[in-house]
Amino acid sequence: MTQAAADVSPRMAMNTPENITSEIILLPGLCNDALWDPYSTWYTEDPQFGRCAERTVLLWAPCFLLWVCSPFYALVLKRRRYDPVPWSALAYTKVMVTGVVMAAAVVEGVWAGTGGYGSVTTADFLAPPILFVTYVIAMALYLSLLVGERRRGKRSSGLLWTYWLVAVTAGAPQLTTAVTTTSRQLPPLLVATFVVQYLGYVVLFVASSVNDVPSYLQRHAKTKNPSPEVDASFLNRLIFFYNIPLIWHGWRRPLVYHDLHDVLPKNSAETVYKAWRSSLDREEGRAWEGSKAPPVTVQTQAKVSVVRHILRQCYTIMLPPFILRLLLEAVSFLSPVLVGWLIGFMEDGEEPAWHGYLYAVLLFVVCQVRSLLKNSYLYGVLVTSVNVRTALMAAVYNKVLKLYAWEESFTERVKGIRDDELKLLKRLALCRSLYTFLFHSTPFLVSV
Repeated sequence: MTQAAADVSPRMAMNTPENITSEIILLPGLCNDALWDPYSTWYTEDPQFGRCAERTVLLWAPCFLLWVCSPFYALVLKRRRYDPVPWSALAYTKVMVTGVVMAAAVVEGVWAGTGGYGSVTTADFLAPPILFVTYVIAMALYLSLLVGERRRGKRSSGLLWTYWLVAVTAGAPQLTTAVTTTSRQLPPLLVATFVVQYLGYVVLFVASSVNDVPSYLQRHAKTKNPSPEVDASFLNRLIFFYNIPLIWHGWRRPLVYHDLHDVLPKNSAETVYKAWRSSLDREEGRAWEGSKAPPVTVQTQAKVSVVRHILRQCYTIMLPPFILRLLLEAVSFLSPVLVGWLIGFMEDGEEPAWHGYLYAVLLFVVCQVRSLLKNSYLYGVLVTSVNVRTALMAAVYNKVLKLYAWEESFTERVKGIRDDELKLLKRLALCRSLYTFLFHSTPFLVSV
C-alpha cells in the first residue's frame, strides 16, 4: 500500500474498506494496469487517471457520442431543403486541421503496429489500433456531417461543437500526463501525436464556435431589419449572446417599435400556416391550394383530429424542449449532492485540498449548465406555443374569411373574435402568473 493510502482519513477509510480491492481491472485484453486505482486517482495530493483509463475510456467517449448522435442528426439534415453554403476560409481550415488530426492518428496506428521502440506494452499494442479505427470512423462521420451540413444550409453544428468540447475535456488528463509526468514517461512519438491531435481539438472547437458565411438563398432572403439569431452560431444561440446589442440599446434609451427585429423566417405566420395547411390538406386527402400537385378526388373524408394533427406537425419542435426538461430535472439533483460533499469536506479537514476546489468548480458548472438548460427549455416552449397559436389563429381567420367575407357585419365578427381571443389570453396569463407564484413559493412554504 502506498504512502497516500496510509494517510487516508477515517472518513475516507469508511468508503474504502480493506476487504474491497482498491483497483478496478477491466478490459484485461487491452490494459495491464488497473482501469481505476482510487489511491492514485482520488486519495492522493497528485491525482492521475492512469494510463489505461486515458488510453481507453477518455479517448472512446467522444467517439461514442458522435457515433450515437450522428444517425439522428443525419435524419434532421435530410428534412432540410437543399441550400448549399459556399466554401470559405473557415471551412478550409476545418478540413485541413481535420486532415492533420487524421494523419496523426495514422502515424500512431503505424507506430503501434510496428512495435514502437521495442517497449510497447499490451495496452499500447492493442489499444491504438482499436482507437485508430474508432478515430478514423469518427473523423469520417465528421467530414460527412460537415459536407452534408453545408449542402443543407447549416452554418453552425451543435453536434460537432459538443463533440469537440467533449474531446477537449476528455483529452486534458492525458495531455497533463504527457507533458508533466516524469516517471513512466510515455514514448516520445506517442506524446507528439497526442499533442498534435489535442491542438487540433482546440482549433476545431474554436472554429466550430464561429458561424460560417451565409448561403446564396440566405443572403437574398434577408429583410431590412433581420433578427441577429439568423447569423448567430450554435454557441451564440446557446448563451443568447446575440441579444446583447438590443439590451445595450434598451439600457441607453427606451426601446421603440423600430428597434425590434423581424421574426425568423421559419417562425413567420406565412411559413407556419403554409406548413400547417399543406400538412392538413394532405392528411385530409386533397391537394393544397398553393401547391402544383394535381387535384385528388376522395370518396369519403374522415374527420381530422386537431390535437393529433398538432402533435404530428410539431413533434420535431416539441421533442427538444421535452429532452431539455428531462436533462434539467436530472441536473437538479446534482446540486444538493455536491453541497453535501462540500460540507463533508469542510467537516473532515483531512481530505486533500484539491477536493474542495473540485467540489466548488463542479457546483458552479452544474449551476451554469442548469441555467443554460432552463433558458433553452423556456425558449423552446415559447417558440412552440407561438407557432401552434399562430397556425390555429390563421386557420380560424381563414375560416371566417370563407364563411362571412360577403356579409355586411364581417368587420364586427372579426372584432368579436379578436375580443374573445384577448379575453382568453388574459385568462391564460393569469393562470400562468399563479403557476409561477406557486412554483417559486412552494419550497419556502414547505420549509416553513
